[in-house]
Amino acid sequence: MVGIRLRTTRRLFLKKAAAAAAAPWVIPASAIGGEGRPAPSNRIAMGFVGVGGRGFGIMRGYMHHPEVQIVAVCDVDKRHRERAQEYAGGPAKGCEAYGDYRELCARPDIDAIYCGTGDRWHAVVCCTAMRNGKDVHCEKPESLTIRESRVMVETARRHARVCSGGSQRAFSENVWFHRMLWSATSISPTAPSSCATWPTFPIGWGAASSSTR
Repeated sequence: MVGIRLRTTRRLFLKKAAAAAAAPWVIPASAIGGEGRPAPSNRIAMGFVGVGGRGFGIMRGYMHHPEVQIVAVCDVDKRHRERAQEYAGGPAKGCEAYGDYRELCARPDIDAIYCGTGDRWHAVVCCTAMRNGKDVHCEKPESLTIRESRVMVETARRHARVCSGGSQRAFSENVWFHRMLWSATSISPTAPSSCATWPTFPIGWGAASSSTR
């Protein structure tokens, strides 16, 4: 009787296993690029450093772009980072929270970061991100000194990164005063064309080959 029971159990197990293998897998459409979203492999994995008032608002704006996947947030204030992480879906949606921006920048799976920290940290965070192979969208002011600006430009060139600033409004057609000052200087009038207008993504974000990272 023991042998018969074991054989019966095995038969039932094999039948159930075969039925399970034949059954269709139910996969959310969003996981394979449905519902108007690109497939995960085609999304830009973003991390957000500085998610207080302004940074949190910018993060919410990026969430309207189906090609963006927020995978990490960082802030020294625990309340800010926990709020941002929860809003982005939390660990269940693949969003991790950090208290140290260097840990976020070191992640190899992140394509780009947004920097919304205090002004004195902009150049440091952006250069760290670019040295780790990340493209950057930095909140204004992008830097505090000319020296910092030059270091950021040199870092972007050396590591073949896209570094986008958030000062596009200074060059808008309706800001006549800024344009008047600009035209009165010796700075090249073509320079504003290099400024990316948020929320349009800077050309090349997340598209760099692994050989440049």
